[in-house]
Amino acid sequence: MASATFIDAGGGKSVGRCQLGPQIFGTYWHVTSISISSNEPPDVTESSQCRIYKNVEMPSAFVEGTSAGAGDSSDSIIDLQTLDRLLFVFTGTDEHLGYQGNAILSGTVETGRN
Repeated sequence: MASATFIDAGGGKSVGRCQLGPQIFGTYWHVTSISISSNEPPDVTESSQCRIYKNVEMPSAFVEGTSAGAGDSSDSIIDLQTLDRLLFVFTGTDEHLGYQGNAILSGTVETGRN
């Protein structure tokens, strides 16, 4: 699990970033599910969103996004090798400042070791 705290991005916007990925040489992750959540209250006027990127935050690396950062999931299959990472970029309004965005990955891990 990874968590990000929404901070001020200026212009009435907020953003939080976190990342997950295999860090041990020879490790391979086969991600089969991603769950996104946040602790924002139900009475916010605009729900936060989360965009997921592989390795770098740029349009060509976009994997997918959510329209509801407060609770959404994906069944996309994503393979990650050592030092690959998924970047989670939570965005919201200034009313999200200080709240937490969370990402939980499910799947299998292969170590490549005998």
